[in-house]
Amino acid sequence: MRADKSAPLINQPPAKSAIEYRRLRAPQLHGETLQVPSLSEAADLWSANLALNHDHVSLGEISLAKLQQLGRAEVVDQAVAYTGQYLNVESPIRSAEKILMAGHQPELFHPGVWYKNFALSHLAKQFDGIAINLIVDNDICGNTSIRFPNVDGDNVSVGTIPITQPGPNVPFEARQIEDIAFFEKFPSRVGKAIKPLVEHPLVDRLWQQIADGRQQLGEIRLGQALAMGRHRLENEIGLATLEVPLSLVSQTEAFAIFAKSVLMEIERFQTVYNTALNEFREIHKVRSRSHPVPELESDGDWIECPFWIWDTDQPNRRRLFIRQLEGLIHLTDRAGWRVEMAPKTFCEQFQSLSKQGFAIRPKALMTTMFSRLILSDLFLHGIGGAKYDQLTDVIATRFFKAVPPNFMTLSATMKLKHNLETAEPNDIARIDPLIRELRFHPELHIRPEMLAQAQGFIDAKQEWIGESNSQQNSKARHDSMARLNDQLRAFVEPSVEEAMMTKKRMQSRLRASEILNSREYSFCLFPETLIEDLGQF
Repeated sequence: MRADKSAPLINQPPAKSAIEYRRLRAPQLHGETLQVPSLSEAADLWSANLALNHDHVSLGEISLAKLQQLGRAEVVDQAVAYTGQYLNVESPIRSAEKILMAGHQPELFHPGVWYKNFALSHLAKQFDGIAINLIVDNDICGNTSIRFPNVDGDNVSVGTIPITQPGPNVPFEARQIEDIAFFEKFPSRVGKAIKPLVEHPLVDRLWQQIADGRQQLGEIRLGQALAMGRHRLENEIGLATLEVPLSLVSQTEAFAIFAKSVLMEIERFQTVYNTALNEFREIHKVRSRSHPVPELESDGDWIECPFWIWDTDQPNRRRLFIRQLEGLIHLTDRAGWRVEMAPKTFCEQFQSLSKQGFAIRPKALMTTMFSRLILSDLFLHGIGGAKYDQLTDVIATRFFKAVPPNFMTLSATMKLKHNLETAEPNDIARIDPLIRELRFHPELHIRPEMLAQAQGFIDAKQEWIGESNSQQNSKARHDSMARLNDQLRAFVEPSVEEAMMTKKRMQSRLRASEILNSREYSFCLFPETLIEDLGQF
């Protein structure tokens, strides 16, 4: 695949904790990839990350180096155990000191996202490291359908195919498959919808992997099923990675220590977080107060934390607030739930919350901060994550006094093939001058055999053209010219109709082009040749 060479070659660590405008654009051409830095330069980035010295950095009562050692051992053990439920996995012989990570929500994402998993496996083999894909299952499972180009003859529109029946607006880790029978028939719905473009889509192979995995695991949640099926498919085609849900990682001792280091200094963290966020918005000219993330708020002596809280029985995400009073840490959702913790036993109490039916999960920036600073030596981001993680770098550098290992930005553009006639904006731009000329200078397009009939109108128009425009004759000149153009237009009416029909046809083809050339369709709609295309390194 072609690599986009327009991007900068390497992300430099923010030496002065400064936020700079970063322009990252998705590749436009089919088969083109975005690589920042390029894969050929990944070894230099890998070496630089391994050389980072965090020996003198502490997170509360523990050194960053020791927390990294703990966190990596825990995440490797978790990933081996979790993946081993549906794949034959041997415990890695390699040291947990070399970990590459990527992550995404458990969705049927587009090929540009899937490309990261291919690169993750490729780089881990190259660097003799352990590849772990983080399943970000604490995000809300809002949309349970995929979009597709609906081709009906020459008509093209955007359609949707439901994966499962509508359900509650809850995190992926809590979202059940509402109707198993309906879910199992998803491939037939996809096959029928995409048949005009793809004869044998990947969804059949993917869903077979899901079915085989469900026989091993029994009843599983929606996101778990989609991620497990995809991972089994990746394993079948030769990718060598482990997977682990964020919901499990959030229950580790390392995560509890990380959370404590933030919560014990929440006022300073809030200042660092909000200041960096406002700098990001100013530099990127973002007006929305919720983009890329909302500020951490205060409510009296309660300060908002960068974590979510919910009951596992009623998994509605709520904001988590903290205050320190009389030597105790008080946590609340400001909606009835509240717990008190002693600093000395905070980590034990924090981890025990899951056994009590409560989930505390990191918000977006904290997820990648923990993953990059504690768990891995190299993180592979997509375009969106790469833009926002510049903010993560600044927060981590200012708060922890530690620069996280740098990351790579990877994406790819794959488009569904078709044989339909399409159009470009320039095609419409070329027809507009003709339509204007037919309106205001129809005499230029009158066929020779009709010129004699039109000559009188042409001569009259030429007389008005030759007469200077003045205040006295301005209205008469305008009205006469308009009337003569109307009379002359009668001689070119077929040409006018043909030009308008051409424009309408071009507009329809342009809309079809925009729909057909989208890079955002799920990988499961593509033919199996997509696997070979994404695996070219």
